Amino acid sequence: MYARLVEEAVAELKNEPLMDDYEPEMALGTAAYLPDSYAPDTRARIMLYRRLSRALGDGEIAEIEEELIDRFGPLPPEAENLLELSGMKILAKSVRARRLEITDQGVRISFFSDGVNSRADVLEKVLDLARDPVRRMTLTPDGELFVPAVNLKIKSYGTVGSVRHFLEYLDAAD
Repeated sequence: MYARLVEEAVAELKNEPLMDDYEPEMALGTAAYLPDSYAPDTRARIMLYRRLSRALGDGEIAEIEEELIDRFGPLPPEAENLLELSGMKILAKSVRARRLEITDQGVRISFFSDGVNSRADVLEKVLDLARDPVRRMTLTPDGELFVPAVNLKIKSYGTVGSVRHFLEYLDAAD
Protein backbone atom coordinates (compact mmCIF):
# COMPACT_ATOMS: atom_id res chain seq x y z
CA MET A 1 0.00 0.00 0.00
CA TYR A 2 2.75 2.45 0.99
CA ALA A 3 4.81 1.59 -2.10
CA ARG A 4 1.77 2.25 -4.31
CA LEU A 5 1.24 5.67 -2.70
CA VAL A 6 4.91 6.57 -3.23
CA GLU A 7 4.71 5.39 -6.87
CA GLU A 8 1.61 7.54 -7.43
CA ALA A 9 3.25 10.59 -5.84
CA VAL A 10 6.43 10.22 -7.90
CA ALA A 11 4.44 9.75 -11.12
CA GLU A 12 2.35 12.82 -10.33
CA LEU A 13 5.43 14.94 -9.62
CA LYS A 14 7.04 13.83 -12.88
CA ASN A 15 3.76 14.32 -14.74
CA GLU A 16 3.89 10.70 -15.97
CA PRO A 17 1.11 8.13 -16.17
CA LEU A 18 0.89 5.33 -13.65
CA MET A 19 1.76 2.03 -15.25
CA ASP A 20 -1.71 0.64 -14.52
CA ASP A 21 -3.33 3.63 -16.22
CA TYR A 22 -1.32 4.10 -19.39
CA GLU A 23 -1.92 2.61 -22.82
CA PRO A 24 1.02 2.30 -25.20
CA GLU A 25 0.57 4.28 -28.39
CA MET A 26 0.52 1.88 -31.32
CA ALA A 27 1.02 2.74 -34.99
CA LEU A 28 0.87 -0.38 -37.14
CA GLY A 29 0.59 1.32 -40.50
CA THR A 30 -2.33 -0.95 -41.36
CA ALA A 31 -6.10 -0.95 -40.80
CA ALA A 32 -7.13 -2.56 -37.49
CA TYR A 33 -10.85 -2.48 -36.71
CA LEU A 34 -14.13 -4.39 -36.93
CA PRO A 35 -15.73 -3.39 -40.24
CA ASP A 36 -19.45 -2.54 -40.22
CA SER A 37 -19.92 -5.04 -43.02
CA TYR A 38 -18.46 -7.79 -40.80
CA ALA A 39 -20.12 -6.92 -37.48
CA PRO A 40 -23.13 -4.74 -38.38
CA ASP A 41 -24.48 -4.34 -34.82
CA THR A 42 -22.92 -1.16 -33.40
CA ARG A 43 -23.62 -2.14 -29.80
CA ALA A 44 -21.93 -5.54 -30.28
CA ARG A 45 -18.87 -3.89 -31.89
CA ILE A 46 -18.55 -1.45 -28.99
CA MET A 47 -18.74 -4.28 -26.46
CA LEU A 48 -16.11 -6.26 -28.38
CA TYR A 49 -13.79 -3.23 -28.56
CA ARG A 50 -14.24 -2.74 -24.82
CA ARG A 51 -13.44 -6.40 -24.10
CA LEU A 52 -10.35 -6.26 -26.32
CA SER A 53 -9.13 -3.11 -24.59
CA ARG A 54 -9.49 -4.82 -21.20
CA ALA A 55 -7.95 -8.15 -22.24
CA LEU A 56 -5.01 -9.15 -20.08
CA GLY A 57 -3.54 -11.95 -22.16
CA ASP A 58 -3.58 -14.06 -25.29
CA GLY A 59 -6.17 -16.42 -23.81
CA GLU A 60 -8.78 -13.67 -23.56
CA ILE A 61 -7.97 -12.44 -27.07
CA ALA A 62 -8.32 -16.01 -28.39
CA GLU A 63 -11.75 -16.28 -26.72
CA ILE A 64 -12.85 -13.04 -28.39
CA GLU A 65 -11.50 -14.28 -31.74
CA GLU A 66 -13.47 -17.51 -31.36
CA GLU A 67 -16.60 -15.54 -30.49
CA LEU A 68 -16.13 -13.28 -33.53
CA ILE A 69 -15.81 -16.26 -35.85
CA ASP A 70 -18.83 -17.99 -34.25
CA ARG A 71 -21.02 -14.89 -34.52
CA PHE A 72 -19.89 -13.24 -37.74
CA GLY A 73 -17.86 -15.78 -39.74
CA PRO A 74 -14.25 -15.77 -40.92
CA LEU A 75 -12.23 -12.74 -39.84
CA PRO A 76 -11.51 -10.04 -42.42
CA PRO A 77 -7.91 -8.73 -42.49
CA GLU A 78 -8.85 -5.61 -40.49
CA ALA A 79 -10.25 -7.74 -37.65
CA GLU A 80 -7.18 -10.02 -37.70
CA ASN A 81 -5.00 -6.89 -37.42
CA LEU A 82 -7.11 -5.63 -34.52
CA LEU A 83 -6.58 -8.89 -32.61
CA GLU A 84 -2.81 -8.75 -33.33
CA LEU A 85 -2.73 -5.12 -32.20
CA SER A 86 -4.47 -6.06 -28.94
CA GLY A 87 -1.90 -8.78 -28.23
CA MET A 88 1.01 -6.52 -29.09
CA LYS A 89 -0.39 -3.78 -26.85
CA ILE A 90 -0.35 -6.19 -23.90
CA LEU A 91 3.28 -7.08 -24.65
CA ALA A 92 4.24 -3.43 -25.21
CA LYS A 93 2.77 -2.55 -21.84
CA SER A 94 4.60 -5.44 -20.20
CA VAL A 95 7.99 -4.27 -21.53
CA ARG A 96 7.09 -0.69 -20.56
CA ALA A 97 7.01 0.68 -24.09
CA ARG A 98 5.42 4.10 -24.42
CA ARG A 99 5.06 3.94 -28.19
CA LEU A 100 5.48 1.37 -30.95
CA GLU A 101 5.51 2.30 -34.63
CA ILE A 102 5.88 -0.09 -37.56
CA THR A 103 7.14 1.38 -40.84
CA ASP A 104 8.54 -0.06 -44.06
CA GLN A 105 12.04 0.66 -42.72
CA GLY A 106 11.53 -1.18 -39.43
CA VAL A 107 10.05 -0.64 -36.01
CA ARG A 108 10.53 2.17 -33.50
CA ILE A 109 9.89 1.40 -29.86
CA SER A 110 10.00 4.18 -27.28
CA PHE A 111 10.57 2.95 -23.74
CA PHE A 112 10.14 4.51 -20.35
CA SER A 113 13.76 4.95 -19.33
CA ASP A 114 13.39 6.17 -15.75
CA GLY A 115 13.84 3.83 -12.82
CA VAL A 116 10.19 4.00 -11.74
CA ASN A 117 8.34 3.08 -14.93
CA SER A 118 10.94 0.94 -16.69
CA ARG A 119 11.96 -2.71 -16.43
CA ALA A 120 15.68 -3.12 -15.80
CA ASP A 121 15.84 -6.51 -17.54
CA VAL A 122 14.24 -5.13 -20.69
CA LEU A 123 16.46 -2.05 -20.74
CA GLU A 124 19.51 -4.29 -20.37
CA LYS A 125 18.43 -6.36 -23.39
CA VAL A 126 17.78 -3.19 -25.37
CA LEU A 127 21.25 -1.83 -24.49
CA ASP A 128 22.88 -5.14 -25.48
CA LEU A 129 21.05 -5.10 -28.83
CA ALA A 130 22.01 -1.49 -29.50
CA ARG A 131 25.68 -2.22 -28.69
CA ASP A 132 25.85 -5.11 -31.19
CA PRO A 133 27.20 -3.62 -34.44
CA VAL A 134 25.99 -6.59 -36.51
CA ARG A 135 22.34 -5.91 -35.72
CA ARG A 136 22.53 -2.20 -36.65
CA MET A 137 19.89 -1.22 -34.11
CA THR A 138 20.03 2.30 -32.73
CA LEU A 139 19.02 3.64 -29.34
CA THR A 140 18.46 7.34 -28.74
CA PRO A 141 19.18 9.05 -25.39
CA ASP A 142 15.44 9.44 -24.78
CA GLY A 143 14.88 5.67 -24.93
CA GLU A 144 13.76 5.03 -28.53
CA LEU A 145 15.01 1.83 -30.15
CA PHE A 146 15.00 1.52 -33.93
CA VAL A 147 15.07 -2.03 -35.27
CA PRO A 148 15.71 -2.13 -39.05
CA ALA A 149 13.37 -4.33 -41.05
CA VAL A 150 16.32 -6.52 -42.08
CA ASN A 151 16.71 -7.60 -38.44
CA LEU A 152 13.10 -8.72 -38.15
CA LYS A 153 12.16 -12.21 -39.32
CA ILE A 154 9.49 -10.88 -41.67
CA LYS A 155 9.66 -13.81 -44.10
CA SER A 156 9.01 -16.25 -41.26
CA TYR A 157 6.42 -14.31 -39.22
CA GLY A 158 5.13 -11.44 -41.40
CA THR A 159 5.66 -7.84 -40.34
CA VAL A 160 3.26 -7.70 -37.38
CA GLY A 161 4.16 -11.23 -36.30
CA SER A 162 7.87 -10.44 -36.38
CA VAL A 163 7.38 -7.36 -34.19
CA ARG A 164 5.31 -9.46 -31.77
CA HIS A 165 8.09 -12.07 -31.74
CA PHE A 166 10.62 -9.33 -30.93
CA LEU A 167 8.44 -8.02 -28.05
CA GLU A 168 8.11 -11.57 -26.71
CA TYR A 169 11.92 -11.84 -26.74
CA LEU A 170 12.20 -8.60 -24.75
CA ASP A 171 9.50 -9.71 -22.31
CA ALA A 172 10.96 -13.17 -21.67
CA ALA A 173 12.68 -13.65 -18.34
CA ASP A 174 16.33 -14.67 -18.56
